[in-house]
Amino acid sequence: MISLITYGAGMFVGSWLSGAVVEHFAGETVGGHLLYRWRPIWIFSAAASCLVLVAFLLAFRDTETEAPQSAVSEAMQEAPL
Repeated sequence: MISLITYGAGMFVGSWLSGAVVEHFAGETVGGHLLYRWRPIWIFSAAASCLVLVAFLLAFRDTETEAPQSAVSEAMQEAPL
């Protein structure tokens, strides 16, 4: 519970999702050892990261707007140097 409060819901969901993905791509056992297919695990992680990147790029666009000037900044521009 402390790490959920400290790191947030994103860390909780990411940890849960990564465990589910690794468990999904677990292979058969050989000599009592569990084998994992690492390539699809890493491809899933990379694809999820790309989707998050695209979501951030679409959600947080930098719009070029001219900020209104305050009276102080106008007075500073008119002041002789």
